Amino acid sequence: MTDLYQHKYRIASIRLSSWDYRSNGVYFVTICTKNKKHYFGSINAQDQPVLTLAGDIAYRAWEEIPVHFPFVRLGPFVIMPNHVHGLIIIRHTIEPEGDPEQLSPKKGSLSSVVRSYKSACSKFIRQQCPDREFQWQERFYERIIRDAREYEIVCRYILDNPRKWRQQSAFDR
Repeated sequence: MTDLYQHKYRIASIRLSSWDYRSNGVYFVTICTKNKKHYFGSINAQDQPVLTLAGDIAYRAWEEIPVHFPFVRLGPFVIMPNHVHGLIIIRHTIEPEGDPEQLSPKKGSLSSVVRSYKSACSKFIRQQCPDREFQWQERFYERIIRDAREYEIVCRYILDNPRKWRQQSAFDR
């Protein structure tokens, strides 16, 4: 559904409107490259990611998220040829202050973490790979993990993703 904002159409948010994404929790995040272009590498015959320089930058930037956001811990993650899957665990020791209705991304929120990650990757990939016109898809997907069973299912999904990649048709990628 589209809405008007400052006389322009925009797509409504896909975020859960009743949830404050600054809240402590576990979030399953998927971030895709624009048009699902394979910037990050490939999957080899042993079902392991083989990363390009851009993929290596994306990997290292993901690992560094907690350095820049001390309230974040990381769960399992994988860099795929055209997307990143990972668990971001937000654990604020003190709940963030501010109006939860303010414009996004709110300081201390999942969106602020993802926006920073995407920005850092874009900057360093464009510096290191100037012949590539790297771009992310505008949005990202998230799922709030609600219990231990769901956490285990998502962890298995992330870890199995490279193996499943080679089994999928080219259309599904």
